[in-house]
Amino acid sequence: MIHPDDVLRALRARHKGRLAGVTANALTVEITGRANPAAVRALRSAIEDLRRAGEPVCGKPQTGYYYSDQPQDIEETINFLRQRAMTTLVQIKPLERRLASARRGQLALFT
Repeated sequence: MIHPDDVLRALRARHKGRLAGVTANALTVEITGRANPAAVRALRSAIEDLRRAGEPVCGKPQTGYYYSDQPQDIEETINFLRQRAMTTLVQIKPLERRLASARRGQLALFT
């Protein structure tokens, strides 16, 4: 299990600023000493917890995760997360229409 405090400590100590970004896999190894898919998922969950608490954990695939209090970095991370959320919402809408049609009996859900 990866605790958010462990992630925050690692980011503040070794990954401050965009140029010090680290991948999820590398950060997982740094914190736990080994990499595995469950630990990476736990890391991402811890990062979500930190962001919900207002910690400026920034990053995207091109930069990796890093700690920053620079407004530009925080804004870029917000925009990245917003775009990711919008991509998910765009996928949901057609599925909702399909489900509504199936419930009305107009389409077989599995054809």
